[in-house]
Amino acid sequence: MTLLAGGHIRLDVVGLPAPQGSKTQVGKIMIEGKSKVQRANLEAWREAVRNEARDHLGEHPANPLDEPIELEATFRFPPVASDPHRYFHATEPDLDKIIRSTQDALTQSGIIRDDARVCALKIHKRYAQPGESIGVTLIIRPQGAAEANARAFNKEQAKQRKAAASA
Repeated sequence: MTLLAGGHIRLDVVGLPAPQGSKTQVGKIMIEGKSKVQRANLEAWREAVRNEARDHLGEHPANPLDEPIELEATFRFPPVASDPHRYFHATEPDLDKIIRSTQDALTQSGIIRDDARVCALKIHKRYAQPGESIGVTLIIRPQGAAEANARAFNKEQAKQRKAAASA
């Protein structure tokens, strides 16, 4: 975990990324995952993400980010034994399902207030290269200042259009 320039946060999570699929109703309760193994893998992954985020908050105490957020994620999976030089991971799990579980864990950790605040995503899925661990590298980029600048610019543009229209 690292606090980068501009308030950006880098988290390096070690573990096997697990997807969060649709929920299934069993009786009167909703469960995630089709099997106990899948649910255990999902919980282990979420816990790894939460722990890394909470470790960061322990070193850099802050309120949860409650502003537009850009999130970059590079997921790394175990290399294929029969082809250790393969780079792109173009098989299951689906990107949308692994980012869902990861974003939920970030929210649960308290590093972001709500994963709905993520307004831009850049996601990669590949095999771990020699010397790399499996897991994910996350770069969290708060966009509150950019939002304020864009709003001020847009307001000024609107004011100029109104003045030009009435002239």
